[in-house]
Amino acid sequence: MKRVLIITTGGTIAMGRDSSGTVRVLDENVLIRQQSALASVAHVDFFTFSNLPSVHLTLDHVIRLRRLILDKAKDYDGIVVTHGTDTLEETAFFLDLTLPLARPVILTGAMRSSNEPGSDGFLNLLHSVQVAADPESADKGVLVVMNGEIHGARFVQKMHTSHVEAFASPQFGPYGWVERTGIRFLVEAVKRECIPVRPEALTNRIPIIKAGFDTDDSLIFCALDRSVRGLVVEGLGMGHLPPAMMPGIVRALEEGIPVVITSRSPKGAVEPVYDFEGGGRDLDRRGAIFARGLPAHKARIQLMVALAADPRPKTPEELRELFSR
Repeated sequence: MKRVLIITTGGTIAMGRDSSGTVRVLDENVLIRQQSALASVAHVDFFTFSNLPSVHLTLDHVIRLRRLILDKAKDYDGIVVTHGTDTLEETAFFLDLTLPLARPVILTGAMRSSNEPGSDGFLNLLHSVQVAADPESADKGVLVVMNGEIHGARFVQKMHTSHVEAFASPQFGPYGWVERTGIRFLVEAVKRECIPVRPEALTNRIPIIKAGFDTDDSLIFCALDRSVRGLVVEGLGMGHLPPAMMPGIVRALEEGIPVVITSRSPKGAVEPVYDFEGGGRDLDRRGAIFARGLPAHKARIQLMVALAADPRPKTPEELRELFSR
């Protein structure tokens, strides 16, 4: 029988709702109660990493989580990480970029706490163990399993605040499904590049700045005053910015700060097509980097990893090539 390790980090899947309707962190790890129910799928071990809402997780947590997965992977056929859904996709993408593993690593969570009517946590956990134990799941990068769907970490996003079908991959759809008869992969996983990292060089000093109607550059200059390592700018349409933002963008680029352009549109790619002030051509000429189809929060994770690459940070040319894929 396949061996699967379940690493619990907290989140709604491990929480409970009280009589007032408030969802709270529980003192005990309620997921361990499910061990016997999973025994028909795989031999399952549990490891309690933390019991935190995912918005409380930090870069230090995910660095230690990565190290734990690397240490434990040799003893298991697959690994499942239970995680709060608010930042699940960012942790999944960080691991996807930095884990040099072929064996399955699955992230899952829940939209309803453990004692709510219609709780989805156990089924998501069961499906995740099934996917982790299936040889077809190997060498597909880190996967996210929610609501019977299997998503690639690069593409999946939380699209609804509370529904059980909250997760989707808006650009391409899921890689596959968990069905009653087994696992079905219908889409070939996108080839990924694992980036060796120096954990001590990772930094969270990469803010996301959103463009909107008539936005100026005040937040950009505020960020530059705080000695940021990079900027991710969520532009409009294909990555366009209002002209009033451009002085701040120019200053950042002149100071050698990487500026990565994304879009607030959930589908499509940012491209240097339009030639006007703040348009894609203008940004490209000035040295901005286009994140293709990555949303801002994932572009931030990729820039974070690239600037901590081993043995040295990626150069501007290498950053441009990395984000163009």
